[in-house]
Amino acid sequence: MRALASPAIHLMNRLKYPQKFLLISMLFAIPLLIVLTQFLVNLESDVRFSAEERIGLEYNAPLIDLLALVQRHAALISAARSGVPNLDPELTATQQAIAAQVQRVEAINAELGDRLKVSQDWEQVREALPALETTSEQHLAISSAILALITQVGNNSNLILDPDIDSYYLMNSVITTLPLTTEYFSQLRTYGVAAIAQGALSDSDQTRLTILAGLAASALEANMRSYRYTFDFNSTVAAQLSPESDANYAALSALLDLIRQTFDDLPASNLSAAEYLDQSTRAIDGSFALYSQVAAELDRLLDIRISSMVNNRAVILSITALTLAATVYIFIGFYLSVQKTISAMQSAADSIVNRDMPGDLVLESRDELAKAAVAFNNVAKNLDLARREAVEATRMKDLFLATMSHELRTPLNAMIGFVTLMLYSGQLNEDNTHMAERAFANTQRLLTLINNILDISRIATGGMDIVPGAVSLRDIAAGLFNDLKPQADEKSLRLELVYDDQIPKTINHDETRLTQIVTNLVSNAIKFTEKGTITMGFRRRDDQLIIQVSDTGIGIPQSKQHLVFDDFFQVDGSSTRKQQGAGLGLAIVKRLVLLMRGTISVSSEVDKGSTFTVEIPLDLPPYETNTPINRLDQVFVDRLNAPGSAR
Repeated sequence: MRALASPAIHLMNRLKYPQKFLLISMLFAIPLLIVLTQFLVNLESDVRFSAEERIGLEYNAPLIDLLALVQRHAALISAARSGVPNLDPELTATQQAIAAQVQRVEAINAELGDRLKVSQDWEQVREALPALETTSEQHLAISSAILALITQVGNNSNLILDPDIDSYYLMNSVITTLPLTTEYFSQLRTYGVAAIAQGALSDSDQTRLTILAGLAASALEANMRSYRYTFDFNSTVAAQLSPESDANYAALSALLDLIRQTFDDLPASNLSAAEYLDQSTRAIDGSFALYSQVAAELDRLLDIRISSMVNNRAVILSITALTLAATVYIFIGFYLSVQKTISAMQSAADSIVNRDMPGDLVLESRDELAKAAVAFNNVAKNLDLARREAVEATRMKDLFLATMSHELRTPLNAMIGFVTLMLYSGQLNEDNTHMAERAFANTQRLLTLINNILDISRIATGGMDIVPGAVSLRDIAAGLFNDLKPQADEKSLRLELVYDDQIPKTINHDETRLTQIVTNLVSNAIKFTEKGTITMGFRRRDDQLIIQVSDTGIGIPQSKQHLVFDDFFQVDGSSTRKQQGAGLGLAIVKRLVLLMRGTISVSSEVDKGSTFTVEIPLDLPPYETNTPINRLDQVFVDRLNAPGSAR
């Protein structure tokens, strides 16, 4: 399991707590946002779908009224031509009503026709309307065109695809079965009134009326079947529409019975054409009245569906918002709790760095991290006690080294003096002179070692100050070049000086310590370079002085670069190493650089060379005794976590 989670552990180990919380928040938020967005998109699509259905109902409402008027006009024309008297006023009123209804359809088509893609179909119907004065066949063609347009509107407005049982079958009624039922009964009315007026039926008329009666009965049954499906599924709709649908079914069934009785024995029938026209018209008008009620109920169902979806969306968004708010609130509390615990741990660490004794840690949290913080604080207190003891031991050690170094220099200087007198006395033979020279060289090396130890001790015990003054860095660089060039020449190395002209002629610095820093770096480079070039560079970057010493020597392994500034460290620590030295030169450089509030870094590659870069202020502040710049302990505290500073 741990191996499987190792990539996540590797990632988390490299992130800070704010980054961890942000990453976890994103991993939770992104899927939630995707799912919520997809849900809202689908819900909005469903809302638009149902809204489009209502638009179809809105468009078809005036079309149905126009269909009713066209069917009535057909019956009136047929009755008038068959000799039924006193129909002119009703014909005129019907024609005027058709003209007015055409304007209503024109208005709704101008608003919704292009959206429903039926404008061209309506234009064909409108262009055919002036021919209503001609034949019943023309009325039939126009009625068929209107029925087709109603169906096309149902298809293009999604009505035909309604997903719910109750609204689907109501849609089937208002789009298909109920308009078709009125059309068949209207044709029975039109052809029947002419037959009754004539008092006889031809074989073709008998066949036509028989077929129409069968079609009307089938359409009526199909329409009632749609209602029964709806009523079984939705009792509320049944309560609203059942009485009217049953009454309409009874009226149309009675009309069918009347038609069969009348036309089975037409010559003997006592029913006049005017009475037949009136009874059939009342029954058909009842169907159109039912259509209005069914369409209104269907519109109500669609409105309820849309409102339900909108309300569901609002509820889901509200719940999501509240959940997110609660999650964010808890998450913030968790984050602040963790931060408080971490801050307590950091405070304990800072106390150690600042050499203060950490106090007792009391946290409200009782989780694992809080327990770890308390344990850390206890460890910090113990570490601080150990540090204080170590500091005191180090102070005593440094004091001992400083005292001993001073005491060793006195006899050593006497020895150097005596050896020098012997060398220049002229009384030694060749062998004795050689041995005296070796003694002189070793005493010089020993003196250098003692001086380095003394410098390290003085810096550590606060006995060395940085004393700035006005100096010419160009003169210092030139002097160093001249002094160090003989060492390079002894090993056939090329020593180069690179100086930036942007450095001011005079800077405020400690000439002695600058000289010591550069001398140690260049001497160290010469020591570890067998062939090639040593480059000593001075340049300015803003208000900083950059001193850079590069060589083409043996280089330093990556694993040891962070140790080269430690006291007494040697890259090659074996007893067979070629280069001599105690490993104090770079340690002294580092401490001097820190005293100057600067940084030192190394970049090296084995067998290709090394580059040491010192960055210190171009001008040091005026010298004041016991100021932080002259107190190494304060410098080390400030530089402990400074970026770019070498260990």
